[in-house]
Amino acid sequence: MILSQNQFTPAGMERSNKLGGKRDGAGRPRKFAQYEEPTTRIRVPVSLTDDIYRFISSDIRIPLFSSVAPAGFVSPADDFIETTFTVKELVEYFMQRPAATFLVRISGWSMKNAGINDGSIVICDRGLDPADGDVVLASVDGQVTCKRLRLEGETVVLCPDNEEFEPVIVGALSDLVVWGVVTGNFNMHRNANGSKGKGKKMSRIKMGATGSVAPSKTKKAS
Repeated sequence: MILSQNQFTPAGMERSNKLGGKRDGAGRPRKFAQYEEPTTRIRVPVSLTDDIYRFISSDIRIPLFSSVAPAGFVSPADDFIETTFTVKELVEYFMQRPAATFLVRISGWSMKNAGINDGSIVICDRGLDPADGDVVLASVDGQVTCKRLRLEGETVVLCPDNEEFEPVIVGALSDLVVWGVVTGNFNMHRNANGSKGKGKKMSRIKMGATGSVAPSKTKKAS
C-alpha cells in the first residue's frame, strides 16, 4: 500500500482510522429483518428444512372480519377487517402450548351440541388441569371418549352434549385417565382440496374478490 503525504496530516490520519475497527452496521446482522428480534441456530432434519422455511417465511395473511350481519353477508371492504393472521399466528392462536398439544379426529355425535360433530378434529392440551365443565378426551377402563367433565361431589361423570346419549358415571373402581382438555375444534363444511361437492349447483352465483357471495336474483343423527 502506498501512502500519500496528506495521509500523515491530522485530517488524513482521521480518514485512515475510519477505514479500520468497528463500524456501525458492519458484520453479521444481529436481527432477522422480518421479526426484528435476535435469531438463534437450531439443528433440524434436512427433509424438513423446506417445510420450516415455508412456515416462517409465508407472507399469506388471512383476514378476520369484525362482524357479520345476522341474515346478511360479510362485507369485503377493508374497513370491516379487524385484523389478519399469518399461518404461524393461527397455529399459535389455536395451540398456545404446541409442545403439550395434540389433535384427535372424533367419531360419533355425542358432543354435537358443543359443536363437535362426527369427523371433527379437536385440539387437546394435556398441560391443562381438567376442571368441572371442561370438555375432555378421557379413557375409562381402556375405552376412549370425548365428553364434558362433571364433578358431583366425589363422583366423576362424563356427560354428552346430546340428549340422545347417556352420561358415563365413573365408578370408584374404574380406571379413569384424562388425556387432555379440549380447547377447540375444527369442522370442515366442504373440502377445499379441489374435489367437487355433491348435489345441485347454483350456477348463477357471483363470487366477490375475497370469496364473499353475491346472491343472484334468480336432521338425522347417526
